[in-house]
This record gives sequence, C-alpha cells and structure tokens, in this order.
Amino acid sequence: MTPEHFSRLPVEDRLAMFDLRQACGGPIRNLHDAITGNRWNGPSWSPHYPTPRQQLFLMEQGRESLYGGAAGGGKSDAALMAAAQYLCIPGYNAVIFRQTYGQLAQDGGLIERSLEWWSDVGTYNQGTHRWTFPSGASVTFGALQYEKDKHKHQGAEYHFCYFDELTNFPTDGAYRYLFSRLRKPAQTEGLPACPSCGMSLADVPLRMRAGTNPGGIGGGWVYDRFVAPWRAVVSGEATYTGDRSFIPSRLKDNPYLDYESYVASLSELDPVERARLLDGDWDVRAKGSMLDRLDFEIVDDYPRDAPRARYWDLAATDAMDAADPDWTAGALLARQDGQTWIIDINRFRAGPAEVQKRVRAQAEYDGIAVPVAIEREGGASGKTTAFHYRRTVLDGFVFHDAVKSNSKAQEAGPLSAAAKNGNVFVVRGDWNNDWFDEADVFPQPGFHDDQVDAVAGAFNYLSGKGKPPGGGLKN
Repeated sequence: MTPEHFSRLPVEDRLAMFDLRQACGGPIRNLHDAITGNRWNGPSWSPHYPTPRQQLFLMEQGRESLYGGAAGGGKSDAALMAAAQYLCIPGYNAVIFRQTYGQLAQDGGLIERSLEWWSDVGTYNQGTHRWTFPSGASVTFGALQYEKDKHKHQGAEYHFCYFDELTNFPTDGAYRYLFSRLRKPAQTEGLPACPSCGMSLADVPLRMRAGTNPGGIGGGWVYDRFVAPWRAVVSGEATYTGDRSFIPSRLKDNPYLDYESYVASLSELDPVERARLLDGDWDVRAKGSMLDRLDFEIVDDYPRDAPRARYWDLAATDAMDAADPDWTAGALLARQDGQTWIIDINRFRAGPAEVQKRVRAQAEYDGIAVPVAIEREGGASGKTTAFHYRRTVLDGFVFHDAVKSNSKAQEAGPLSAAAKNGNVFVVRGDWNNDWFDEADVFPQPGFHDDQVDAVAGAFNYLSGKGKPPGGGLKN
C-alpha cells in the first residue's frame, strides 16, 4: 500500500490497521490527530497522533525503511515514535545516530525533542546520551563522525537502529555495519515480558530505519539503495519484497507545522536546495558552469590504436580517518584525431601504502605501453613524492609528474571546450554515474573534484599541454 492509498482510508480503518501501543505505558497525554481533528486522553510515548505517512512508516515490519523527502515532513517525530514503539518491553534497546552529538543536541534537534516528550516518564543521562525507562528499555543517541567510529559499537546489541539525515553520511559503510548489531533472542522461554501486552524481546522485529532530505554528500548511495528501487516498484517494473521500503514525505503531509511560514523561509534558498527541501526532489542537481553530462556521448569502445595515458590525482586519507576525505582518482584516456575517449576511472580511498600498491597494480594491468602521470604538489614534499613514485612505485613504466600553476577550473578548460564541441566520449562502465555526478557540479565549491582533476590532467597530457617535449620521464 502506498502512502497515498493509506492516507485516503477512513480514519476508522487507519486506526484499526495501526497500533500505537498506547496501552503499554507512557504518560497520559491529550493526543491530537490533526488530520481528523480527533482528541483523546491516553497513555502514549508521543504528544500527538502520527500523520498517515508516519503511521505507514511505523507499521513497516521489514528489515529497513527510509522516511524522507521534503523538509518539515515529520522525520524527527517519526524517528522518536519508531524508537519508542517497544519501550514497554524489558531489555529493549534502541539507538539513534547522527554524525555528531552537536547535531543531535541543536535547537529543535532529536535530543531536545526527546526531553520534551519523555522527561516525565524516563531518565536521561547526559554523559552517556541514554534514556532509560521503567521497563528497563533504553534509547541511546550516538555519533558516527568517521566511518571508523562504527567499531565503537562492536559487541553492542540493538533491536532498533535509526540514522538521522542519512544523506549526510558519505558512504554506506557505517550503515551496513550496524546491521551486524541487530540481534535478539531466538526463544521466548524465560524472557521477561511486558505485563500489558505480553510481548518479550523475541517478539520485537529487528528494524534498521533512517530519515533524510534529498541531496547531501551521500545522496547518491541513498538514492540507489532506497529511492530507485521504490520507483521501480511504484512503476510496476519490480515487485516489493517487504524487506526494504521508502516512505516519501512532503511538507503538506505534516499538519502540525505552519505550512505558509515554513514555505516563506524555504523560499530564501537557492533553486536547487529549495526544490530538494520544499518539494523533496531527488533528481534536481546543482549545476556547474564547465561540464555537462549531456556534452558526453556514451560509447561501447574506443580506437585501440589510439595513444593512451593514465593520470592520477593522489590522496592519502583512508575513508575511516575523516568524515568525507578526498578520493584518489586515476583516469585512463585515449586521444586520436582531435577526439578523446574517457576509458576508465579508478577511484578509491586509502592510506599512503595502499594508494601506492593500487597505483602500481593498475599500471601493471594497463601495460607498459600506457604512460602514467601524477599531479605533483608544490614544495619539497611534492618533489620527494614524485621521486619515490618514479624510482620505486612505478619503476619500469613511462612516468611523468606535472606541477600545476593554474587553478582547477583553468586546467579543466581545454577538456570543457572539447566536450562542448562533441569531441569527448565516455566508454560505458559502472563508474559512469560517479563521473557524471561530479562533472555536473564542477567547479562549484563544497563538492569533490578528484575525478575531474584526473580526467583534465590526462586530457592535457595527451594533447601535449601537460608534458615536456621528451614525452615524460622514463625510468
């Protein structure tokens, strides 16, 4: 059932399908259903009744579900409601993640909201960022600023895991790792149970949940994991398996928010961010001024007799050591008769030793007929790195180190001109989407440009703009 179908059901049918678990504890509250206007007093972990889309999110029993779209769609309330669904059960353990505790504790954030909701029924420990409740259940707030922080939860046991603003996580590493922390007893015998509903931990569904807006540094992997499969289900191209779902939310779906004033606030944003936050648009992209995916024709092959070169834009930071480090990117291009083919881009994050190992392995795979060039940083350290690569890492290969004195945009200028004239082609591969996503926004600040640097470097090398008359330095 889609959110649209669910929201059109009579309120009596929706209430019959949805169990708020009011009878299992929580303070007596004057609940308000803003959709129907109904009010009633009853025990609840939430100060108001969930909207139809929030209800659908809470009804999901599959392994993972994403609630997201426009800003103001009720994600924060949905997160706390979902975490609290089984607070009546002894031993129930929920965790809510964001990248930093500062984000969780900001005004209007999840910690502040939880204090408004649960201070009269639970105990919050500011040192451990953990709520405990009379049943022995708990809800913990956690930070995952770097991917390596996921290992701090090794050995933990959670029954509910929520990632707030999922697209702010650069990769899916921490998200996927936390699945290993979802576990529960296999049998009910001997387990303490809720005296009201009779459920124990064995009856609790293990749930991975998240909420987010479109965009963000991790928007690509979140789109691929949730939005694209959901669209395939809605269009009839795929069948819903019940294991992974996406509940799109819009500002109009949240009757507890002042719609007009919030729209007025969002109207001050640039068009791209406004479309993402106001309309929940997953397709709109920030545009750069130099490269456009429509300028590149995707082809299946390239002239095998054309001169080739691979150019590396080096980085040396492991993905686990920073929130969103630069990538090491190596672009293989071919050029002939004024036309250029982008054959392959090898992109990864790794420490210095692993970078050297992969660069060498790629050179061996490409073959000695393919010159290898790297961008040399300025100063003595850049010279030392270039010497090390020439004499040790790439011994036996044609090698060139390029010192750039121009800006990144200036270096990419010849590539941009050739692409707009229809003279640059992209060979079909699984790396294409990552390349186009980066090229589309170049040279806007705040986005990665490692692939563009590598492609521009290889283009300039092959066109004679980035190598000495001797054709490079041969070991």
